[in-house]
Amino acid sequence: MNIVLTSAGLQKIVNAEQTGTAPVVISQIAFGSGQYTANASQIALQNEIKRLPVISGGTDNDKSIHVAAQDTSSDAYSVYEFGLFLSDGTLFAVYSQTGTPILQKTISSVAQFECGIALEGVNVQSISFGDVSFSYPYATETNPGIAEIATTAEAQAGTDNTRIITPKALQQVTATDSR
Repeated sequence: MNIVLTSAGLQKIVNAEQTGTAPVVISQIAFGSGQYTANASQIALQNEIKRLPVISGGTDNDKSIHVAAQDTSSDAYSVYEFGLFLSDGTLFAVYSQTGTPILQKTISSVAQFECGIALEGVNVQSISFGDVSFSYPYATETNPGIAEIATTAEAQAGTDNTRIITPKALQQVTATDSR
């Protein structure tokens, strides 16, 4: 997905970083049915159908964020566009696609939506999230969170810097290491 950071969203971060004001707060995710190519000049979705509060959000590393929303209503809809909105109503980022829906919700289903966004030239520390009800960020060397456990083969290969190693796998690796 090529999620577009809007000009208005970028300007809010620039102001927050240069004037020392509070970080921007991503507080809502909106879904829509518009099918088009998103652009940085947008200030709204083309055809918004649902807006939900952010239930989870955080930074994954120095260059990316993740954000999630959930819809437990009995609404039914197909999503082709979505936008991240700041607490002041500014459209921060937007994405749209044609053809296949991003998400489909039926009357009897729960819609669970999460996305990660890589941000170039933006200090992710300038971004915070609304009243999140849970937060499960990805684990990094400086950020506690969700992590995948490496298999013994992955631990022995020693090339993956995204999975963690258990004491058992560490013992198996060091027991076979002939260095």
